[in-house]
Amino acid sequence: MKIKRLDISNYRSLDGLSFSFHSEVNFIVGLNNIGKSNLLKLLNTLVNKRNFIDEDFNDIDKSIEIKITLFLDEDEIGVFDDLFDPTNERQINIIALQKNPDENITFIHAETETVISSSLIKKLNFIYYDSLRKPSNELNFNTKSGSGRFLSHLIDLYTKNDEKVQLEDIINNTYLAGLLDYINSKLELIETFEANDIQADTGNEVKEILSRLIILKNDENFPVDKLGYGIQFSNLVPITILERIFNIKKRKKTFENAVITDGNGTVTLPITLGLDEPEIHLHPHLQRKLIKYIYRITTNSQKDFNNLLSDLFGINNIKGQLFVVTHSPNILLDNYKHIVRIYKNSNGEVLVSSGVNIELDDDLEKHLNKHMQYIKEAFFSRTVIFVEGDSELLAMKVFAERMEIDLDDYEISVISAGSADSIPPLVDLFNKFGIETVSIIDGDKKEGDKFKTIKNLYVTQGQDFEEDIYMYFNFSDYIRYLEEQYTDDPKKYLFFMGQAKKLGIQINPRQRPVYKELEKIDNGQNLDRLKEELKSDVLNSLRGNKSILQGRLLSEAVTEIPQTYRDAIEKAMELSIYE
Repeated sequence: MKIKRLDISNYRSLDGLSFSFHSEVNFIVGLNNIGKSNLLKLLNTLVNKRNFIDEDFNDIDKSIEIKITLFLDEDEIGVFDDLFDPTNERQINIIALQKNPDENITFIHAETETVISSSLIKKLNFIYYDSLRKPSNELNFNTKSGSGRFLSHLIDLYTKNDEKVQLEDIINNTYLAGLLDYINSKLELIETFEANDIQADTGNEVKEILSRLIILKNDENFPVDKLGYGIQFSNLVPITILERIFNIKKRKKTFENAVITDGNGTVTLPITLGLDEPEIHLHPHLQRKLIKYIYRITTNSQKDFNNLLSDLFGINNIKGQLFVVTHSPNILLDNYKHIVRIYKNSNGEVLVSSGVNIELDDDLEKHLNKHMQYIKEAFFSRTVIFVEGDSELLAMKVFAERMEIDLDDYEISVISAGSADSIPPLVDLFNKFGIETVSIIDGDKKEGDKFKTIKNLYVTQGQDFEEDIYMYFNFSDYIRYLEEQYTDDPKKYLFFMGQAKKLGIQINPRQRPVYKELEKIDNGQNLDRLKEELKSDVLNSLRGNKSILQGRLLSEAVTEIPQTYRDAIEKAMELSIYE
């Protein structure tokens, strides 16, 4: 059972929004305070609670109404009896309605207005994890709340089959008795303890004592609560899942309602997992490792976890759908169809764009998904500047710095498309996600039909980045650039001497720095002629040495910022300035 779509009315900041979801995983992205976490809270209320509270009502005088479209697997057909979407028997449309805060949620079949039991909605088995918790309170065997109840349950499972175990079997009773005598000899000197007959003693329950004796620690003997938050939080997520399944299992009727058992006796548990910023406290590699692990759990491909479920709970399979609120590009998997973006347009309206609704040519889709690892950051931006290659990538950031513009202040990303041909589909994709784009292509590509419909397209004045850079260099500044980069290789920056002599430009090659000698030349026209005469050789050299590093060095040294790049940055700023 998977959530295919939600149409929301009067719930918090999500009033009037519609969401379409991927059947396996959905990454909810968008600016801070735009309603991403509210989506998980909504799902948690629908599945796990009886009613919405006052603060859930966007307008307290109106009803909250949520249209839920569920998609059923083949073995789930019939769960809702003969209620289904008339156009698709594997789909059902349900209205969740609550008129005011004093009532409970009523679930109604959209087409027939038949009331649906809330127990059927609970089959979604929504598990809600948020990062506003303290792992050290839960990752221990002596807790009665949170995910630690699962760890405590492991002790219960072990000890329930050995009812004869006694306290002396697990503790040196002689030593313990001496310790208690010592402690009590001190405590009895405290009048309040003595008057109320308060003494130190052991617990009566063996499992209670065991839960206090056993701790989690690493191979260096450090307790888990002394390890970094990243380690603690990454372990808390799967334990949270297990704790919820344990709660389902311990109530027989709840468990029977939650699982699906086929004719062969195979028990499948559908789960819907909501994670709110699981990346907090995790470094990038651990973020990626954790989300891949959780993804494998929810797609029933984590064998060890499946074996654990079978051993502890008699569950053979998991059918999961994952919802992740995140601010980290490291969390995203390499498929744009997994992304759900909440954003504001230039008019301040809150909108939603879901990747599952974006249809592209199959070959183009494969190409974009292969490119995803390089463009993930852009899904968190207001505006993206697309450039063709690596040379321009860092150059754009340097140009912005020289213009005294911090791109982060405007939430602008610069992305290398890899080629001019990759820019049109990337622009199309990001525009469909509500992200503004500015693109720069080389002048020799501008005649292509595919570029004619791209808005905010800028074209280099020369054939490419290198020609524009050379165009905006004073010749003496270009030689300075070479002289500083190749101090120990004079051939690199004295290449112009032969041509200079032909033009009557007198330079002493032994005088250092050479660029200072060029600056002394009064006749600028001769230097301009020299620069033009050498253009072909210089451009061949620059084009043969394309790299991110060269792009940065050239952009730092060029006399003026080429106009095309200045215009593109200013346009990106303009597109990013709105609330």
